[in-house]
Amino acid sequence: MHYTSLAIFGKKTCKAHNWLEAKAITMTPVFEGKHVALAEYKRSASGKNLQILRAARNKVPQTARRCTNEYWTQLSEEIQTAAIMRNIRGMCIGIKKALGSAQSKTAPLKSSTGEIITDKG
Repeated sequence: MHYTSLAIFGKKTCKAHNWLEAKAITMTPVFEGKHVALAEYKRSASGKNLQILRAARNKVPQTARRCTNEYWTQLSEEIQTAAIMRNIRGMCIGIKKALGSAQSKTAPLKSSTGEIITDKG
């Protein structure tokens, strides 16, 4: 399924890292476990299957919070280590990971009357 979605939608091109991509190895089995529990509950709705589904649903946000915390803690430690070692480049790379790349925004030029100025070439 992963390869199919990559073929259809393509790969993300921006260089901003996010915690879900970094912790995909941990999160993927949790998502799949929830999917399996939901499918089993839909196939045969019972009290036992409902308890399993609820446990799987509860596990997803808990694991997500833990993974997010680990990601940001690791990133902040990398930035702090780079700052202590006076590694300005490493520090800037870490900050760029945390904040994302700078977006360049341009606005069209307007005349004093408010009309957009365009090239006449």
